[in-house]
Amino acid sequence: MGTVYKTASPRFYLDALDALPEAVRSRVETRFIGRISDEEKRLLEGRKSDLRLLGFMSQSEALRRTEETDYLLLTMTNDISLPGKLFEYLAMGKPILALTPAHGEVARILRETRAGWHEDAEDRAAVQAMIGRACELAGTPGWFQPDREAIRVYERKRLAEMYGRLIRDC
Repeated sequence: MGTVYKTASPRFYLDALDALPEAVRSRVETRFIGRISDEEKRLLEGRKSDLRLLGFMSQSEALRRTEETDYLLLTMTNDISLPGKLFEYLAMGKPILALTPAHGEVARILRETRAGWHEDAEDRAAVQAMIGRACELAGTPGWFQPDREAIRVYERKRLAEMYGRLIRDC
């Protein structure tokens, strides 16, 4: 969900997925909801894996579509960027598969909240292992145990209250 552009490119994920055996690849459908830059659109063409480009839709429809999924994909190859999408995904309560630098902020928050897995985008074997693990666990009850209290720290209402206090205190 969101905009696909250079630093949020799904290229590394799709390259890893396409290189997996058909038996694994056939179990994965990847949906893109939102805008895809022209440069990134070209990278989506001719893929072996099942891609669905759903385009823009209302927020309520996009959320309904994500309820049908097993995982949420987050790609952020810039180690200092912290996309707002991460916080939306945390609130959705589904496991996140992130392609992001291990020393970056996205990875730190995922470790802290246990809200998903992360691998370095350029480590194809690690990304493939993450996809394989996700396929194995999809539909298995009880395996996903995020730290709900750690996630609550990042709720919009709490952050707004905290920033309000900071501003008042200044």
